[in-house]
Amino acid sequence: MRPMLDSLSDGEERDTVWLREQLAVHFNVSSEERARLLPSGTGRLYDNRVAWAYTHLSHAGAIERVARATYRITARGLKLLADNPERINVKVLSQFPELVEFRKGGKGKRRKAAVQEAARALDEARPPVERMADARADHED
Repeated sequence: MRPMLDSLSDGEERDTVWLREQLAVHFNVSSEERARLLPSGTGRLYDNRVAWAYTHLSHAGAIERVARATYRITARGLKLLADNPERINVKVLSQFPELVEFRKGGKGKRRKAAVQEAARALDEARPPVERMADARADHED
């Protein structure tokens, strides 16, 4: 999650497409790896992992969603970068009660909301033609 915060460290608002590209370059993710589907076949594995990073960082208060599929680092995110030069993971983010509460699930509502948020982030970044094709396929089933 640190590379995502690094990408946002200039304080600018960045959309999910730009962030996914930056992270793919940082981690040297090939186009074949980016195309790999989740076992369920419902989405791309790489996009899912990036969406979960948004979710965890958002619930920890390190980033904020400023518009549809657009994020910006917060003061807490900048402090995390300064205090954690090597790595930022769920263990590091667990110092924030908001993330701990989210991870508990609270009767599943918060977890479900986060899953929906991650799914929206994935869907928003997909080209409209792909979304329309999926909607049509869903309708025809």
